[in-house]
Amino acid sequence: MPICSPPTQLLTAPGQGPYADMIEAADKIDHSGIVNISIVAGFVYADTPKNGLTVVVTTRDDILLAKRIAESLAILGWRERARFTPRLIAPAKAVALAKAAG
Repeated sequence: MPICSPPTQLLTAPGQGPYADMIEAADKIDHSGIVNISIVAGFVYADTPKNGLTVVVTTRDDILLAKRIAESLAILGWRERARFTPRLIAPAKAVALAKAAG
């Protein structure tokens, strides 16, 4: 998918963002035909022509199941794509917060 998010938006602890939500959704899938589900975020700073969020599903010889699961997880990521963009604060406020933290 054309989602290439900075590492700060790729936290994996439950409730920590859209990437974590995708991983949690994949963890909940219980099907004996699935061997593995990988959600690969890509590396935003890579110098490559194609980069982005990818879902890979490996099954026990069931291409349609793999496609269905991969698409469902990709749809979840795409639906939440705005959450992959970090909310930045002004540099002056960042400096003030750093000074206040000691």
